[in-house]
Amino acid sequence: MSASQVQREAMLGAQMDIKIEGRLTELREKGLMRVVGCMSRLGELTHDMLSFDGDKRIKTELMARFLELEEKTKSYGGAMEIGPKDYEFRIKAIFRQGGKSTYVFEVSPRKNGLDKFRGELWIDGPTGMPLREAGKFVKSPSVWLKNLRFARDYELHDGIAVVKRFQSSTDVRLLGVGTAELDVSFSNFSRNTAEQPAREERL
Repeated sequence: MSASQVQREAMLGAQMDIKIEGRLTELREKGLMRVVGCMSRLGELTHDMLSFDGDKRIKTELMARFLELEEKTKSYGGAMEIGPKDYEFRIKAIFRQGGKSTYVFEVSPRKNGLDKFRGELWIDGPTGMPLREAGKFVKSPSVWLKNLRFARDYELHDGIAVVKRFQSSTDVRLLGVGTAELDVSFSNFSRNTAEQPAREERL
C-alpha cells in the first residue's frame, strides 16, 4: 500500500503518449486514436487528441467515455487502491528470477461495489510496486453492460511502476452490438516540473 501511494504521487507532473484502439465486434466498427496525457502537479488530468481514424461511434461512445472517466477519477496509470480493508488476499504463486521475486495474489472484495473487482494482483518483491492488475468487476456500471473485464500492466522505471498497457472488454446488452473492446498503450513517459501549456483541443 505504501508503494502504491508512492507510485500515484510519482504520476504528478507526468506526461505520456497514449494510443487507443477500440472495437465493437458485431458491428465491425473500429478506431484508432492518438493522445497526449498530462497530469498536473496538483493532480488534474487532461488529454490532447492528436489524431483519430475510424468509425465515429467508436470515438464518441467508446474512447471519449474512457478518457472522461480517466479524467474524472484522475487515474492516469495510478495503481488501484487494493488494500486489506476492502479486499481479501490469497497467495497464488511466487516467481523468482535473478534473485528477485514476483508475488501473485488472488484478490476478492469484502463487499461488492461498482469499483470493486475479483481477480489478480502482481507485486514486485524488491519494491512492492504493482506489476499487473487484472480481473472482472463484480458490479456493472450500467444495466446495458455485463462481464466487464480488464487488465492493466506496468513496467518499472527507476523503481516506480509506470503503466504500459490497459485492456478491457464488456458485453453490451443491445441487439447487434456484441462486445466493446479497448486496447490502450502508453509510451514516452516523462516527468515535468513546470505545468503544461494550455491545450488546443479538448475531447
